[in-house]
Amino acid sequence: MPLICNYLKPGRSSNDRAMAIGLLGELVEFNVDSVSSFLESIILPAAMSACSINLDEKEYNIQRNAAYLIGLMCEHTSVARTQNHYANMLQALSPLFTLRMNGSDENAEVDALVDNAAAAVCR
Repeated sequence: MPLICNYLKPGRSSNDRAMAIGLLGELVEFNVDSVSSFLESIILPAAMSACSINLDEKEYNIQRNAAYLIGLMCEHTSVARTQNHYANMLQALSPLFTLRMNGSDENAEVDALVDNAAAAVCR
């Protein structure tokens, strides 16, 4: 996990950070037991932080993967494990919906991002 976390640092390229968030999502989806000890200490804070990137910077790929990761955490972990974080998760996801309301020009990227945020809320 520490090696993956190196790719989450703000100084890394957006492609590196998107890849690291995506990798965490894959681990949660397909092998949640292997990362369960890191869910609350590393994975959830990383996902919420990535969702909260300044929307003006247009880091849509990072935010899309982070929204997907939040949804997977809700789907593949117990309610007891995530229920205390629901308000923070929703708060992190909420600004992502404003991108569509503001009429962003990057339609395909924004559509995928909003789709993942909506799926996360549904999960």
